[in-house]
Amino acid sequence: MLVVDDDPAIRKMLAAAFAPEYDLILASNGQEAIQCCQAQGPGIAGIITDMKMPVLGGKEFLAWLDRQADVAPILIISGNGAEAVGTMSLPRLRLAFLPKPFRVGKLLEAVRTLLG
Repeated sequence: MLVVDDDPAIRKMLAAAFAPEYDLILASNGQEAIQCCQAQGPGIAGIITDMKMPVLGGKEFLAWLDRQADVAPILIISGNGAEAVGTMSLPRLRLAFLPKPFRVGKLLEAVRTLLG
């Protein structure tokens, strides 16, 4: 599972929530996430990403993912609302949205639903 968020507290919380069930890869922005995807290949089961990040934001990361083959399902976590993604054309991606702030239980439920 790839977790992409610029907030170290969010990454730490997600790592604690998922560590028992998933091997995690942590990235602090879209550029690091792209590097992780290139290094891991199709071994990433799912992606959790924020939208507003420095260096390379979520929209740019999602646009890059949309051009790749065999992309894992993606859960977008953002305080900016689903409309931040709704205006983008991302036909190849399987997306779900969870608004910040959220409870860990809701996050785990959203990921399990997304991953099937």
